[in-house]
Amino acid sequence: MHDVVVAYAPAALAHDRRGSMNAARHIPVMVDEVLQHLLHPGARLIVDGTVGFGGHTAAILRQQDDVSVIGVDRDPAAIAACAERFGEFGGRVRLVQGVYSDFDAFLGDRLADGILLDLGISSAQIQ
Repeated sequence: MHDVVVAYAPAALAHDRRGSMNAARHIPVMVDEVLQHLLHPGARLIVDGTVGFGGHTAAILRQQDDVSVIGVDRDPAAIAACAERFGEFGGRVRLVQGVYSDFDAFLGDRLADGILLDLGISSAQIQ
């Protein structure tokens, strides 16, 4: 099952956007480039600091079976949507509701082998 950790103060929601967090209609950008630069032979832990719909995280997990991902997002609707989406990956995914600037708080003494920040805008969050 998922390791969904609610940490830090969540962003206030005007309303529940969970229904608009639809991975089926979202196409992540630059997936090939993300996989090329993050997945190297020694990669075991990747941090997706803006997990959103989870498109990049899903591609990472499907590409390399021995890699785990910590997915971070401040939006509780994004965390809930990803928790449902990543059931097939079991313990390889840890979701954290928080902000990527707090990496040290949720990484602890572990080192990430790669960090992804997709700093684009999410149309699901503009309503």
